[in-house]
Amino acid sequence: MSTGIAWSLPAALLSVSAALSHNASAQCQSQWVPLPGTQNAHVLAMTPWDADGPGPAPAGLVVAGSFTSMGGVNATNVAFYEPVAGTWSALGGGIATTVTCLTSLPNGDLIAGGINGVARFVGGAWQAVGSSLDATVLDVVAWPNGDIAAAGDFSTVGVRRWNGAQWLPLGAGTVGVVAQLAILAGGDLVAGGAFSSIGGALVHHLARWNGTDWQGMGVPPTPGPVVDMEVLANGALVVATSSGGTTPMSGVAMRNGATWMVLGTGAGPAWSAGIVGLEVMPDGDLFIAGDWATGYGGALSPARLNGAAWASVGTSFGPVYRVGKMPTGEPVVRDGTSLWRLQSTCPATAVATSAGCSGSAGLNALTVQSLPWTGGTFRATATGLHNNTIALSIFGLSTAATPLVSLLPQGLPTCELNLSTELVLASVPTAGLVNTELAVPNSSPLAGFVLHHQVVALELDPQNNITAVSSTNALALTIGTL
Repeated sequence: MSTGIAWSLPAALLSVSAALSHNASAQCQSQWVPLPGTQNAHVLAMTPWDADGPGPAPAGLVVAGSFTSMGGVNATNVAFYEPVAGTWSALGGGIATTVTCLTSLPNGDLIAGGINGVARFVGGAWQAVGSSLDATVLDVVAWPNGDIAAAGDFSTVGVRRWNGAQWLPLGAGTVGVVAQLAILAGGDLVAGGAFSSIGGALVHHLARWNGTDWQGMGVPPTPGPVVDMEVLANGALVVATSSGGTTPMSGVAMRNGATWMVLGTGAGPAWSAGIVGLEVMPDGDLFIAGDWATGYGGALSPARLNGAAWASVGTSFGPVYRVGKMPTGEPVVRDGTSLWRLQSTCPATAVATSAGCSGSAGLNALTVQSLPWTGGTFRATATGLHNNTIALSIFGLSTAATPLVSLLPQGLPTCELNLSTELVLASVPTAGLVNTELAVPNSSPLAGFVLHHQVVALELDPQNNITAVSSTNALALTIGTL
């Protein structure tokens, strides 16, 4: 639980945005740039991945499919791209057969599905998850407890769940193919694809598993087969459908509660050919890509939903075959020749500007989880904290170098407060860590504006007296717009 002690920073950001509105976003542009060494790579799946979570290892992009090398590095069907260095590396010895889908577990383990079932990357090596399944795995997702769901054209039913010991069918009987999975905020599983019944329930390409039974979800206003799904921060489900033809069966629709609605406006039929993927951009805009000739408002692939209308994103490609995103939130697409990343001339960044110091539980460290994009939420994790601590998550507009002992006599040597204190939030660590966040206004004039962030830890004795005060490294956060 967090409690706000000062709330002037959000108002200050809005004031800055208004003051800068005459210049800011006109000079910011987004453009597609190729990822190095990906020419002719047959990539079928992509996922952002951070192997050590809040640890020091950089997050990157995992790609998988059917290939033997990536970026000049020998890598069998799966590879890792580190965006800071711009380098590719193999993940263990790779996977011998084609990989079609990827996800990661809450503990950071990477999961891959494909022709030969499901595998888990742990300890630098790939391990089979249970026995081989009886059909190609088309999608995998993970519940918060680490259980895995796999979709495919399996016998008995198109979805199975790994409970840590074995694969169990969810229900019985599927007419058609389940190809997409998503987990709702309450833990219910949604299956999508091209199927008319599952577990005895008559459905229209979509069904919801409530822990016991499959239930239909009505008919979306774009009722073609489901090719991708995303669950938004507010819990709404967004589905992309594609008929591959020139009918209104293709498009993007959202279900919030029990109500479906089409997303985007414009004259004419919905997408006239295939949507292949859907992602959520850092500012919350929806992003789709594929291959179509006409669409809402004339937007070509790739496109983003900016408010109520679809708009083309950068230079239009030919057909796009796969969609993913970087760990920093920027979309990635695969066209017929390469992987391309959407890159802003006004990027969001987070850079350490001071070192943390050690409390009784070890070094206090602050690690970025998501960058400060306009319209998005910046997130970070502080680690190395004693559990009986009040953690002060501080955001400021300027830097400082104030010894903590000058503020409180319990301040530890070499520990400093390295910023001003426009916003202070208090929370209690769980298992030695605290998650911090700040919502960034959706105002492009803020691009380039710099904030500062640090966590100060007040260690307490059993009587809740302060015994020591330490601090993490500070971060300089440059707000970006995409």
